[in-house]
Amino acid sequence: MFTGHRVEDPEAQRKRVEAEPLPPTIFAGVEETLAECLSIFGSSNPSVGMLEARLLIAQQKWLAATRKLESVRPLVASSDEMTRRVDLLLGQC
Repeated sequence: MFTGHRVEDPEAQRKRVEAEPLPPTIFAGVEETLAECLSIFGSSNPSVGMLEARLLIAQQKWLAATRKLESVRPLVASSDEMTRRVDLLLGQC
């Protein structure tokens, strides 16, 4: 049934959402969790590095995310699955 509401083109919607950065307060909980992980597991833990990179991607800090992922990649080189995950995240940068 037609309700009179205009349906937005998915591509236009994606571009609009990407152009509107998320408010910094939305990341507070993730940043707190990341800080706890860093204190417990250290910065050389690949899972912590992946979490940090994902946060940077969400914040649209592309260069920092790329650098973090490039530093994590050698740490996961023995795992094909983790290497693929790093490569997929690098593709988002």
